[in-house]
Amino acid sequence: MIFRLFRWPIRIAGLLCIFLFLYVNVRLYDAPQCEPITVDSDLTGQLHFLKKALHEHEAGEKAQNLYPEGFMFIHALYALAWCDAAADLPPESELRKEASVEVSYCIQQMDSPVGRAIFNPKLPLEYGAFYRGWTAYVRGRYLQFNERDSMVSQQFERDCAAIAKAIKATPKPYLESYGDLCWPADNIVCLAALSLHDRITEPQFDEIRADWLDRIKNTLTPDYQLIPHGYDLKTNQPLEGARGSSQALMLAFLPEIDSPFSQKQYQLFRKLFLDYRLGLPGIREYLHGSSGKGDIDSGPVVLGIGGAASIVGTRAARLHGDWAVSEGLSNGTGALLFPYSDGKEKSYLFGQLPVLDAFIAWSNVMKCSEYSGCDLKSHPELKHENWRWKFQVISLLLISFLLWSIWKTSIVKV
Repeated sequence: MIFRLFRWPIRIAGLLCIFLFLYVNVRLYDAPQCEPITVDSDLTGQLHFLKKALHEHEAGEKAQNLYPEGFMFIHALYALAWCDAAADLPPESELRKEASVEVSYCIQQMDSPVGRAIFNPKLPLEYGAFYRGWTAYVRGRYLQFNERDSMVSQQFERDCAAIAKAIKATPKPYLESYGDLCWPADNIVCLAALSLHDRITEPQFDEIRADWLDRIKNTLTPDYQLIPHGYDLKTNQPLEGARGSSQALMLAFLPEIDSPFSQKQYQLFRKLFLDYRLGLPGIREYLHGSSGKGDIDSGPVVLGIGGAASIVGTRAARLHGDWAVSEGLSNGTGALLFPYSDGKEKSYLFGQLPVLDAFIAWSNVMKCSEYSGCDLKSHPELKHENWRWKFQVISLLLISFLLWSIWKTSIVKV
């Protein structure tokens, strides 16, 4: 009698699992190509979904309710995705004109009282490393395709000068993000802003950048030689060891700061954080052999795999020439997050979490050959993993088992 009651629920659950495995297998072939950016319908769809969410549905304010930097993060990532998309478009392109308007809008939002609200103006670096680093970097990227904007250019100069002055005034390796709280990833973004400044304008910060990076290298975790997740400025010691989410974020900026150092950090990151579930690649939030819960920085952690780490890891892998892993992370996370497109807009998770869409857009829209290229043959130290066929073999076995279970329930007499 009990078996009879659960026979149909078992069948339905089995069929849903089969459908899910088939769906994910098909989505895994929705692969981005390793070539200069082409502005396709997927990209414009993601950007236009975010545009509507920010302008009409208060996505910035809603992101702020999720975590302290939500408002800043969604505007910064949305702006940087537009910057990448517009970088090689001709000046007369309508999409480039739209990019200029949208990035300008984001800069205004980041400079607004709402954008600055949670940041401390009385820190040695006014408003802290997170705020000044991201705003400076967004301004610099904007100037790469809209160099005539004198107001943005002047503020970019002031931002970079302020960052340089603050780090020069202290012997510490990091600047505070908040009072007595220091996150190295925020400092890497500040350092990337100085590097960007010296590439697009007259170089001014060579010595400061070299000294700052040397200080950061002296803080590497002793066991793994990676930049720590948090740092205690009072004790001058790492506050927390390496984490997948912050490592991926820093590796999205390190190549433009010091490419050889970045490659070494990426190889360690790959060895210590890359993992597989059912054959699909993912980035662990915590090192191999350790575990922990998800938090504001990591997003959800499922079976040890970090949500933020895996999404941003797509960009980090691509920048370091690891195309196989980048493709696997991009297609795997994309398939599991249920993308939907109506031909004009594209979103993930049914559009319920726009900040997630901003991270995905930024992580996938980039010139993969700008710093180290995407040719895996030029990086023999990066072992190629054929993740797709492994997942498909496992899927076939699981689907076969589910079909057998459904068939078995139909022939068993009760």
